[in-house]
Amino acid sequence: MAKLKIIGLLVGCAAVAALAPAQQIGSISGMVADENGAPVAGALILYHSIPTLTRDAGGHAVASGRTVSSALRAGEDGTFAISSLADGLYSVCAYGTTPTELGSCDWGGKASPVRVAGGAATDIALQLREGKLLTFLVSDPNGVIRDRASGPFVNGRMPLYGGNFRIGVMLGPIYARAEFASQQGTVRTYTVAVPRDVTLDLIADTSLLVTAGTGATVPLRQEGFSIAIDDSAAQVVNLDVR
Repeated sequence: MAKLKIIGLLVGCAAVAALAPAQQIGSISGMVADENGAPVAGALILYHSIPTLTRDAGGHAVASGRTVSSALRAGEDGTFAISSLADGLYSVCAYGTTPTELGSCDWGGKASPVRVAGGAATDIALQLREGKLLTFLVSDPNGVIRDRASGPFVNGRMPLYGGNFRIGVMLGPIYARAEFASQQGTVRTYTVAVPRDVTLDLIADTSLLVTAGTGATVPLRQEGFSIAIDDSAAQVVNLDVR
């Protein structure tokens, strides 16, 4: 009798499972192109799921849904395909293979969430823009600068922790951090890709004294020191830190 009950229970569970809706699995595909519409071979595609936020009984925001975060490279023809995606919203951004290419989601680029629904294939187009490399030559004669470890960032967002010196630029509400590139003697080099023909605000996030090559003091952790970006191939700003 006990055996018959177990068999009946298994049959009942199987019937319920058959009635439950299957998980929809979709995909996102597309092509990465430059400003002229030419495909960008080997572009880096970063994607992650955007969680659904709900409120619990205490009114606190609770994220639900499976977390997805990964990367892949576009092919020689600039195309890519992200498969096995559950229904939901995703952020998808493309980055080029040269230091001066601006990511598709950076500096006001298209960063609209991509919706996957009903297990369908969603096709998108991602565009890179050609910017320029802004270089900061930072003189540190007393060796007081301590950098935190550099790392990749998406849409200008990255945690600010560790070290005592960070430098970046702002265009309206958009921030981009200059990354440490090299050091020769007491001069440290930081670089960041920026749009052309704009005026940026230098942001020095540090407690150290920072002065420009002209001798002017750079305001700390606030706007107030502007850099006009011209149409040249590269641009250098000289700073001194004490």
